[in-house]
Parts: sequence; C-alpha cells; structure tokens
Amino acid sequence: QELLKESYRLMEIRKLLRGYGIRNFNLSNSTQIMTLIRYILKQDLPMSLDDSLTLAEAYKLPNSQINYLFLTQLIGQGRTEEFMTVLKKLSCAEAQCVIERLTTWARLQLEDKEHISDEHKKNQMVVAQGMVEALKYMHIIQK
Repeated sequence: QELLKESYRLMEIRKLLRGYGIRNFNLSNSTQIMTLIRYILKQDLPMSLDDSLTLAEAYKLPNSQINYLFLTQLIGQGRTEEFMTVLKKLSCAEAQCVIERLTTWARLQLEDKEHISDEHKKNQMVVAQGMVEALKYMHIIQK
C-alpha cells in the first residue's frame, strides 16, 4: 500500500511538471528541487505558488522558503496588494518567519549603492513600500 501511494505521488508530480513543459527530471537533492520550484514561480501563473508548495511538500521542504521566494517576486514587481493577500493567508508563525526573512532581503536591496539608475531607485521605493505594509501587518499579528 505504501509503494502504491509513493507511485501515485510521483505520477502526480510528473503531471504537475508536464504542465510547465518539464518532461524529464531527476530530483535527487534539495538544490535541484529548489531550482525547479524557482522556475515554476517565475512562470507567474495563478497556480504557480500552489504547485510549488505541492512540490515542496512532496520532497519535505519548508513552505516558508517557497512563500519567501514568491513574496520577494511579488514585492519586486510592485504587486503589493497581491503580496499582502498571500501574506495574510499564512499562519501567524509562518507570516512572522517570512516577514523576518523579507526584512533582511529588503535591507540588502535598499543598501545597494552600486546601481544608482532611476530604475533601481524606483525598485527600491517599491520594495520599501511593500515592506512597510508587511511590517504593519506583523505589528498587527504580534498584538
């Protein structure tokens, strides 16, 4: 029965990956799985986050890592409303963990002085605005 469950799980993963045009895959370590998850998230489809979380669950990877990657993508694209919607769907503990990681990421983005273009300044402003919203939410859930 366990062998049948494992075969079914692998079949579901193959089906999921075929939806992203991935036919052959050899997922032997967590680095390869994370690369695949990043690829799925970059496709920016409505089901990308859910599919990535399914893949992470199948290989016993932390959901917070996947949510962090997805949220950095959203905040970097200036999709603050969608960013906050996803953040509010997380449990309080996971939201705090993700926000703490996002804060470190945002700090690095804002401290980057090597790229002084107007585009980079706009990107820094978007990151700062998104993080202000995230930190406000964190303040709410900590009360």
